[in-house]
Amino acid sequence: MRCTQILVVEDNDDIRETIVEALSTEGYRLLSAKNGLEALKRLAEPGADAEPTLILLDLMMPVMSGWEFLDEFKQRFPNRPHKVVTLSAVASTQSIEDPTPLETDGSLNKPISLDPLLEEVRKFCGMGEIIPAGSWKNPINSQGRISRAI
Repeated sequence: MRCTQILVVEDNDDIRETIVEALSTEGYRLLSAKNGLEALKRLAEPGADAEPTLILLDLMMPVMSGWEFLDEFKQRFPNRPHKVVTLSAVASTQSIEDPTPLETDGSLNKPISLDPLLEEVRKFCGMGEIIPAGSWKNPINSQGRISRAI
């Protein structure tokens, strides 16, 4: 099942906003959260968890880390068609101490380039909708990277 929305869970405002801006320009519908606890609240909003969602999840965050989010997420939404892709500078393992790989649908290492991000998003969500010309500012620089460091 294709996702109909993307939830970006990232504590760094610049990174979160840049990912949201880049994917919005591609025509995807986005939600965002600053940590795992806020993400769980977003998914619990009326109707939000009923739609297939791709969750782009940072692992190292304050309040509730990506690891803690995944544990709670699996308990609260065991049969939902959500997909999770981790975004992190650390290995996508059970924890920093436990080298067992996480049970997620994918992972991207930071810093993130646009092409791998879009490839991962398209795998689960297909192509975004067409955005009318002139209605957005392209965040991609001449090297094909998102203009702000992610």
